[in-house]
Amino acid sequence: MPFIEAHTLERDFPEYADKIKQLYREDLEFKLESERYHQLDKKIRGLEASGVTTDDQNYNALKKMRVQMKDQLYQQIVEFSPAHEPG
Repeated sequence: MPFIEAHTLERDFPEYADKIKQLYREDLEFKLESERYHQLDKKIRGLEASGVTTDDQNYNALKKMRVQMKDQLYQQIVEFSPAHEPG
């Protein structure tokens, strides 16, 4: 089975790694949505590893859903303002 790299938020947005970790700890909605995103990504990677055809409608619908979820999570990340700044 070929290795298919995960589309983790931390990997795709390394400049926001600290914010992502803080949001995951402090914002239950973000945490749950992030977990759903990672489960969907895992499902898509499983399909890719199994050799699903790129014209498969279900596969393409899942990929579109992943993009939409990532966009929503990204908006939460960039709009996040910590309640307490270090220092």
